Amino acid sequence: MTARIGIAAMETARPLPFSAAKRPGLGDFLAALTSFATRKDAETNAPDK
Repeated sequence: MTARIGIAAMETARPLPFSAAKRPGLGDFLAALTSFATRKDAETNAPDK
């Protein structure tokens, strides 16, 4: 839900329309969000050395 609000805010604040470039979609952010969450989870569950 937050990503959709962010995309809508980008469209509103963008000085030029997305006609020249591909409009970002929710799928564009999913990989980054998933890898970020997975990395943070791995850091918190890593054993201390």
